Amino acid sequence: DYANVGYQAGATFESGGAGLLSTTQDYLRFCQMLLNGGELDGVRLLAPRTVELMRSNHLDATIGLRKPGVGFGLNFGVLVDPGAAGNVGSVGEFRWGGAAGTSFWIDPVKNLIGIFMVQSMPHRTNLGEQFKIFTYQALLN
Repeated sequence: DYANVGYQAGATFESGGAGLLSTTQDYLRFCQMLLNGGELDGVRLLAPRTVELMRSNHLDATIGLRKPGVGFGLNFGVLVDPGAAGNVGSVGEFRWGGAAGTSFWIDPVKNLIGIFMVQSMPHRTNLGEQFKIFTYQALLN
């Protein structure tokens, strides 16, 4: 029932790259399934090899994204060189973000999920990156 979450029935926002609607709890469950290699609550949703392909870099060294040290898997940015990327995450971290500032990252090395939820168009803050830095600073190992 969209009326209970502040959306108007019949309202339209046309966007070729957006349109998903969910809760933070469901977003976390989705990320947990990916961190678990495709399984959630004892139910296999994706094959382990599928998840491995999703979170593995498929770009060779001559093809880069806008940022050094970052590759691309199937639907995710993949951290291949934290130093070159200026990123506090681990090699193999995978992530995605939305146009309005929402983002998530999954670090299989640290067994860690970070979710930053905001809806601000245009999104012009670095709060999501600060959240990530503070998260890693709080880790004991």
